Amino acid sequence: MTQNFRFSLKYKFLVLLTAMLLTALLAYMLMAIKLFRNDKSAYVYEVSDTLSETLAAETETGIHSNLRTLELIANVFARASNTDSANKLSLEQKSLVQSIFNGDDDLVELSIYVEREGGQAERSLQLINANYLKPYGVKAEIFDKISKEKPIAFDVIAAKSVYLRSVALDNIPPLLTLAVSREVSVIKNKQQVKPKRLYLIAQLRQDRRLKMFSKSKEYTTYLIDSVGNIIAHPNVSFLLRGESVAGKPIINEILRSKIPAGVREYAEKDGQAGIIGYAKLQIADLVVLSEISRKRAFYASQRLIEKSIIFGVLILILSFIISILFTSKMTSALGKLFAATGRVGSGDFNVSVQINTRDEVGSLSVAFNAMTKKIVHLLAETAEKAKLEKEVETAQLVQENFFPVMDLSREGLQIAAFYQPASRCGGDWWGHIPMGDKTAILIGDATGHGVPAALITAAAHACCVTLKHFEEFNQSHLTAKTILEHLNRAIFHSGRGKIKMTFFVAVIDSKTGELEYANAAHEMPIIYRSKIDSESDSYAVTQLDTLEGEPSSCLGQSESTAFATYKTILNQNDAILWYTDGLVECVNEQEEEYGERRLNRRFIPLATKSAREIVDGLMTDAIGFYGTKLRADDITLVALKIGNAGHGNS
Repeated sequence: MTQNFRFSLKYKFLVLLTAMLLTALLAYMLMAIKLFRNDKSAYVYEVSDTLSETLAAETETGIHSNLRTLELIANVFARASNTDSANKLSLEQKSLVQSIFNGDDDLVELSIYVEREGGQAERSLQLINANYLKPYGVKAEIFDKISKEKPIAFDVIAAKSVYLRSVALDNIPPLLTLAVSREVSVIKNKQQVKPKRLYLIAQLRQDRRLKMFSKSKEYTTYLIDSVGNIIAHPNVSFLLRGESVAGKPIINEILRSKIPAGVREYAEKDGQAGIIGYAKLQIADLVVLSEISRKRAFYASQRLIEKSIIFGVLILILSFIISILFTSKMTSALGKLFAATGRVGSGDFNVSVQINTRDEVGSLSVAFNAMTKKIVHLLAETAEKAKLEKEVETAQLVQENFFPVMDLSREGLQIAAFYQPASRCGGDWWGHIPMGDKTAILIGDATGHGVPAALITAAAHACCVTLKHFEEFNQSHLTAKTILEHLNRAIFHSGRGKIKMTFFVAVIDSKTGELEYANAAHEMPIIYRSKIDSESDSYAVTQLDTLEGEPSSCLGQSESTAFATYKTILNQNDAILWYTDGLVECVNEQEEEYGERRLNRRFIPLATKSAREIVDGLMTDAIGFYGTKLRADDITLVALKIGNAGHGNS
């Protein structure tokens, strides 16, 4: 019967393929975006840090160069001699100062003030770079205007080692005011008097520095002082307006920081966010900043996300179309197989499908056709096996009748036995033949187990039944040797030499206690002898004994095999134990064999009991040893206990 379905395999494949592709695309996009953002963040941080430190180093180098120039000029003033005010230079000294001034391209104007008595300062010398002013049409008087409109208090200059500020003019590019002060020794009447202070206020050109800060197109780089005033900025309008960034929290945080350089992210209350790198100069507490907005910094990653989404949607649409075409073709073939399986489910095994595709579905159709043919064949085989199984069951029932009653008492002899096949039919067999005052006990083990071995035991059983009746009617008094010879011929002709059987025949005289035996390659029985103590006339001294004699060849090997016969005497209360190799060779869960030594140890305390108690005790111990491990061979155990037998010596 076929089942109705609401969601066909075609759509399941379609949903599965689409979901897998969508999952793969999303995973790839998330991973790629994360990696790209991390890489981009590292790149932005590194560029910000490198740019700010590079500009800081170049700026510091330039200012140091200007300071060295001012230091040289101050030294010339300091070496001035024969003056009481340190403001009189010789022509040679003035020429040297002018030469030093001209040697520094950054110097546009330099005013040198000397402290007078009373703490007032008076300009001693002014130097101007007229070549710089000429292109702009500006006269030297502009510097006097600067000094009047934007004066610098001398106490401020004296308080700082270096003083810097930006000067923005309408007619020329912004200038940078650099001011320093030095103490100068004054010689009066060839004696050194109280030193006076020298003030050097220089106006430096900023056009080159501003170009340096304008090199980066992505980053805004600028120079601020310790209070946030902008000293240099690529946008000149910032300098003309005298702008300050002191109000920004991130700037205040950087100015307070003791770390000389670094990169920080910030987000303002107005929604602006960015990344700013900084590097502090060792001169005048200046700080170089390189700033970029977060939106600009991650513009490339944002574009990547947008393009990835568009690309992913296109791939998804294309894959959806391809999936429809693919699943339609594949599910049509699977539909044929589905219909065919429905017919098989209804009991029609003569169905076949034809799918001419060179893929798994095509191979599946070939396998399906082969399967239906195999099912038809297996149904026939199953019927045949059921018939055979019934026959094996019948053979099992027949073989169970081969064995005598497990307990037997006869003229002072107690016999008890146990038999368990490894499969439904076994290859072990035991039996007994009554012969007047004598009793023959037989035990054998055919090669392997199962039906073939069971057939050999059938031949042995049939032979023994014949010998039993032969003994009853003819009173021929069979011996152990003649019994083995008859059995050998029967098994040889039954097995054609392919299946053999070990056998042991013991003939016991219940009056005399004589035991005559012949062995065809079987395990020797174990004898428990109860010897008489001559003083107390009791059975106190006990021991296990083994029979003498070499075993002959197994039965069925040759029709003319010769068998040797041996004899011994059994006493009252002696016990003898016959067994097949399955008892000692079967193993437990740890693959340990039960073994002959364990059998001997367990036999000794049981040997004084009855034959049935001996068998039950030994098999209880053996089965407990095997546990749940399946037995690989048949197990047969036969015990004989001597009661009123005659006495004699072995």
